[in-house]
Amino acid sequence: MLKSLSGQFALYAAGLFLLVGVGVGSWTLASYQTYGEEVEQRLHRGLAAHMVYDNKQLKQGTIDASILKDAFHTMMLLGPDWEIYALDTTGRLLAYSAPPGKVLRQRISLQPIHSFFAGADFPLYGDDPRSATSQRIFSAAPIENAEGKLTGYLYVIIGGEQWQTLADMLATSRVLQDSWRLMGAALLFGLVLLVLLFVLLTRPLTKLVRRFEHFTQHDFSRRNEPEVRHHRWTPAEVVSLNQGFDVMAGHIEHQLEQIKTTEQLRRELISHVSHDFRTPLASLQGYLETWLLQSAEQRQPQLIEVALKNARQLNLLVEQLFELVRLEGGDIRFNPEPVVVAELAYDVVQRLQLMAEARGVRLRVETDIHQQQALADIGKLERILVNLIDNALRHTPAGGEVTIKIAAANDAIYVAVADNGCGINEAEVPLIFDPHYRASNSVNGEGANTGLGLAIVQQLVALHGSEIAVQSSQQQGSTFGFSLPLAS
Repeated sequence: MLKSLSGQFALYAAGLFLLVGVGVGSWTLASYQTYGEEVEQRLHRGLAAHMVYDNKQLKQGTIDASILKDAFHTMMLLGPDWEIYALDTTGRLLAYSAPPGKVLRQRISLQPIHSFFAGADFPLYGDDPRSATSQRIFSAAPIENAEGKLTGYLYVIIGGEQWQTLADMLATSRVLQDSWRLMGAALLFGLVLLVLLFVLLTRPLTKLVRRFEHFTQHDFSRRNEPEVRHHRWTPAEVVSLNQGFDVMAGHIEHQLEQIKTTEQLRRELISHVSHDFRTPLASLQGYLETWLLQSAEQRQPQLIEVALKNARQLNLLVEQLFELVRLEGGDIRFNPEPVVVAELAYDVVQRLQLMAEARGVRLRVETDIHQQQALADIGKLERILVNLIDNALRHTPAGGEVTIKIAAANDAIYVAVADNGCGINEAEVPLIFDPHYRASNSVNGEGANTGLGLAIVQQLVALHGSEIAVQSSQQQGSTFGFSLPLAS
């Protein structure tokens, strides 16, 4: 129960209500006491002055403890909660009506008395002679002789020790206890009402939690999920949360479908690669077996050459497959650096020149920016050029031409590999970068491939922050181009 939002809220609310109740109750009692003392002091503001006026000795400025003691006793009969003290001009007690041993201070501060005469705000507290530390409300008046000379002060504690004892007794009265009980009941009722309201407000959140549980328990699918209805009083934040959940759940379902689709494509790729492996393997095995069956005098070197060719084709397929897997898995480091693209292109052409001559195809570089540098990974850029040139050579008949074009284009360098070979069917252009695609533009029986080379090119170009574009027409040739950022 305490782990739920409603339970924790109830616990915190109960603690808060208790704290507020105690604070409000204490503040109310303190305010009531302060208010009562202010009223009491205002009502008895002139009490000391009247006592001085009614007493002959005090009126004449005479302070005699033996004479005043009986007078103070008589005055206290009129007000049992009064405590009367006569002070000299320094605040020392000269006469009082307290029993022996009750007075604990023989001198009190005159500052509150002076503030009383100056009209300070009430309640105003002065020293209590019957206590070493406490203060009480009071009334005071000056005592002057016939010549008007100050001889002392009359200091009257209002609500003295007897009043405080009576107040303490009333603090345990039934009326006050009933008041506390009423306040507690009101706080408890407010707490219960608040918790009920909170439960009602959090009910939509509880339903949302159940949606999450259903979603996770049903393999991240919203199938068979109960219909969600929002009432017009449902908080806008809860509606937004449900909408956010729908968007999130839809995105997760879409990603899961993509994962399933990718898994299916992976299986298809393995199937296609296995098919492509089977042909050169069978050919390799057949030629080797034929060569072994022949006598030493009859063995033909052409058979070994064909077998070697098939072995190289198998090796190329394996390398391309592993490279594509690493690219798609992001397991290849990309280290860009300034590269003179034209020089790299000439190096690649020189490396592939023998292959081009063997096919009867002219291979050349066309550029007017021989020293311009691009920001690229030199190894991966070389791989891109080799794959594109190899692809172009395989689809260009003897007498044709393959050109590497390098040109400036705004803040980039444009690189393209163009041929005048058989071209690509317009409907097949969007498919040629698919590793599962099997080309139909076969030239000399070499078109049956899995498209791994072009898929690798697309991934490597993407690492450079670019996209490869294709322009092709059947029997007119194809152009594969991309851009590289300039080196700063």
